[in-house]
Amino acid sequence: MWQRLTFHDRKIDPAAFFFALVAAPLAPTAAVLGIDLYPAFVAVALISIVAVYLGVVPYLILGTPLFLCALLLGLRHWLGIGLVAVFANAVFCASIFLSGEDVDLYLSFGTIFAFIWGALFAVFYRTTERPQSQPK
Repeated sequence: MWQRLTFHDRKIDPAAFFFALVAAPLAPTAAVLGIDLYPAFVAVALISIVAVYLGVVPYLILGTPLFLCALLLGLRHWLGIGLVAVFANAVFCASIFLSGEDVDLYLSFGTIFAFIWGALFAVFYRTTERPQSQPK
């Protein structure tokens, strides 16, 4: 049904790509909400929820093409994809700064969550990617 996107013998599994793209920002929040929240951890849960609320749109707009390019270029390690996400956050923060807005929240928490979401994207993609069939 879906064809794999191919670039120099590198193929991308679209189902694994979109699953990883959606699951990466939701997994940390679900993990935090799934534990018993003692009063000290309520702030962590709130920060995680606000991060999804504020960061998912820039993550999808900038992360989708950058992750796609990174995978097509052969970058599949969690550290590399995490750094690509930090670069995307830096581009987003620069655009906010140039528009004259306050960038502190996106620069501090955004960088942390960008790396976590990017690394989880790589882990989810590699674990859900279907094996490629060899040409005969």
